[in-house]
Amino acid sequence: MAGGWSTTKVAILGVTVFALSLTIGVLAGYFGRRVPETANSSPDGVVLTGVTAKIISDADPRISKLLLNEISAENIRQNLKDYASHPHLAGTPADLQQAEHLKQTWLEQGLDRVDILGYDVLLSYPKDGDPNIISLVKAGTTVFESQREEKELRPEDIHPEDKIVPPFNAYSPAGDVESNRLIYANYGREEDFHWLSVNKSVNFTDAIVLARYGKIFRSNKVKLAAELGAKAVILYSDPHDYTSPTDNSSYPNSWWLPSTGVQRGTVKRVDGDPTTYLYPSLDSAYREDASPIYLRFQLIQSAMEMLNSFYTYLAKSKMVLVKDLYSPSFACYIRLGGEEVPESWRGSIPGVTYRFGGEFPESDLKVKVHITTHNVRRKTYNVIGYIDGAVEPDRYVVVGNHRDGWVYGSVDPSSATAVMIEASRALTSVMKSSNWRPRRTIVFCSWGAEEHGLVGSTEFTEHFSKILGQKAVAYLNADIALEGTDFMRFKASPMFYPAVMAAAKKIPNPNPAEVAAGRTTAFDTWLYHIPSDDPTKPRVFAVGSGSDYSSFLNVLGIPCLEPRYTWNYDKWKISSYPMYHSVYETFFLMDNITDPGFKYSKAVTQVWAELVRDVSDAMILPLDAKSLSDYISVESKKIFSKYGDSMRANNLTSDIEYFNEAVTQLQKDVDDFVASTSQINKDNPYAVREVNDKLMNLHRNFLDPQGLPGRPIYKNILSSPSQFNSYAGAVFPGITDSLHRIEINTDPDKWKKVQKNMSIATYLIGSAASSLRKSTHFTRTE
Repeated sequence: MAGGWSTTKVAILGVTVFALSLTIGVLAGYFGRRVPETANSSPDGVVLTGVTAKIISDADPRISKLLLNEISAENIRQNLKDYASHPHLAGTPADLQQAEHLKQTWLEQGLDRVDILGYDVLLSYPKDGDPNIISLVKAGTTVFESQREEKELRPEDIHPEDKIVPPFNAYSPAGDVESNRLIYANYGREEDFHWLSVNKSVNFTDAIVLARYGKIFRSNKVKLAAELGAKAVILYSDPHDYTSPTDNSSYPNSWWLPSTGVQRGTVKRVDGDPTTYLYPSLDSAYREDASPIYLRFQLIQSAMEMLNSFYTYLAKSKMVLVKDLYSPSFACYIRLGGEEVPESWRGSIPGVTYRFGGEFPESDLKVKVHITTHNVRRKTYNVIGYIDGAVEPDRYVVVGNHRDGWVYGSVDPSSATAVMIEASRALTSVMKSSNWRPRRTIVFCSWGAEEHGLVGSTEFTEHFSKILGQKAVAYLNADIALEGTDFMRFKASPMFYPAVMAAAKKIPNPNPAEVAAGRTTAFDTWLYHIPSDDPTKPRVFAVGSGSDYSSFLNVLGIPCLEPRYTWNYDKWKISSYPMYHSVYETFFLMDNITDPGFKYSKAVTQVWAELVRDVSDAMILPLDAKSLSDYISVESKKIFSKYGDSMRANNLTSDIEYFNEAVTQLQKDVDDFVASTSQINKDNPYAVREVNDKLMNLHRNFLDPQGLPGRPIYKNILSSPSQFNSYAGAVFPGITDSLHRIEINTDPDKWKKVQKNMSIATYLIGSAASSLRKSTHFTRTE
């Protein structure tokens, strides 16, 4: 057709239109996916839909200042009054009442969700109407009987409805024991019993041991006495350790223990519920027979594989344990015979000459111990609250404090309960006012039944061990916030050393005298009182097992820390604050004597909250691998300085060399890791996550699934409780425990045990080193 389109032209036009349409479509699709830069998009405009720009943003430094300024001393005071005005013993109605009150408080503060977890556990109490008694019997007639309860010194402290548990030691078996042999064993430490056995040829079989509180965990005292065949142990608070050497004041006029004060506690050496050892006390849980004989003998022996365990000896010897007081009326009847003790063994009971004892001078005089303590299953409650993380909600910063107290517990634990509640309020308040949210999830935990042996926290970590083992970044504990006002101190895993020091430098010094002396921050006074070997750094104490951090660090390998204000150790040579676990640990004590105005409590809250913020919000976790490798190097040198010659003399030279080579390699790999970390692209969230995972898991490399020898519950071979003092942390405890007093150890395999523990430690140090290497070359050998 003339003037029409040819078939070829039509085809060309069609192809052109199609190509143009395709190009426009592709461009529209590409540019259509780009959105204007907003708070929810990253700065370069590359968008992951719904992902905040915080994914490549470091922590906002302004939040720290807002948080510190938000904390109120008056709020802390009110929190303490709420939680320490009435007894709140685990397993009693107050346990659930306080749990429900705290849940409501956290919801009102704005936490994202709060749960109450109940666990049905074996707890221990004295028998109502039949308290534990110590008596002296002469010719069949009772001539002295210990007081049944602590004397009321301030009527305002005790309300008519308050049910105060009489003095007792939890899990001590019931029974009546008497003997005409009473032996004084100083603090009941291993070295005290050894000194008596070697230097005085003391035979403890069927005797009753008298020992003063202090220096080590009470249960270790009992275990040692039991292994020597003693029938019973009487523990008491000697005025030398709990009263002022310069004046006679005591509560309610000062913080010193009155003569009628008695310390409560537990002698259970198994953390958590002993009937579900190593497993959580769920409704579905299989429980071992809780009858007294089985609980004390078969269960603990078979579970712990310790033939010399405390409970084994209880079953064999019917050994019981109580405590009494240092009142003069009791002292007059402790007519111990034997030689006078050395000066370092002497206490300060007025009018008493301290002697080693033995058989009473009067042949018809006996000491009798009557115990009615019984074990019963009760519910205890953990309260768990969440602040969801904005970027890494699957990484948990766990923070916790136990809620239960033996009586009023104004110091232990409620001083720290008050701190945690104010810290959570301050964090949520800053969230509301600044539109801030932490990078990682914060998990607030209020534990039940800690005083009975870390029950609530242990059941929780057993219940959620898999998820915590994979995803918990750190655990920040607060047990006692304030036990004195001289300086702040920390227990912490070595990886936390720089973080705790940095936080303490931000805290204004609450002591005007210290400020006048030029020490304007909490860090300055801490450094002044307890410097480390490095004069620019204060001393940080090791984490042991005396509080709820135990299962996090010793079982799961999660780095831990705990701050508190404390007393001047050089001025007061005491083992604990004087009112520890007594009825006189009241709100009045804190409000009028220890911390009027709560300015020191405020400082602890500030440093704790700042650490929670730092760990939960920093792009790169504030965990320092270099501090850990330096710590291992220093501590291992101390071990070989003390035991190296003996080890080499017993054919362990090559074992020492292998160990030292592993430490050297760890230091090299740490240095390489630190150097590479400083060069990472922080705009790459995968690179950041890789570094954080290595930091988070570094301490977990020291976990041995077999556990420590004789103590399989403790998996951490780098840092776990000392076998001889559960309060204290030990470095490479498998090695140091096997070397302890090895010169008098008659076990023919003793050096093989040392060698085995050296081998395990060497392997796990190497494991830690390899975990820090380039992810695509972790088998590197050069």
